[in-house]
Amino acid sequence: MFTLTQLKSLILHGGRFGVVPEGIGRLSGLETLVLAESDFESLPESIGELSKLKYLNVSENPSFHQLPKSLSKLRELNTLTLRENPRLDSTSS
Repeated sequence: MFTLTQLKSLILHGGRFGVVPEGIGRLSGLETLVLAESDFESLPESIGELSKLKYLNVSENPSFHQLPKSLSKLRELNTLTLRENPRLDSTSS
């Protein structure tokens, strides 16, 4: 799957995979990533390699508790949806 460099949208809404693989950063053409209701704990640092990503939705993941520092590299990101993630600490850096 991670050789699909022209893929623009990846919607894994409701998947129960537990971990977002590091290889996701190789999907270099990705503009939309939806991981809502997917029950994972965090995003991999490789998410910062998605330079074209405009929309990221990680809502409603009860175990989600940490955003990667590499998120700050996403210059094209204009929508980040984090609602209903009770373990996400909004004060952590």
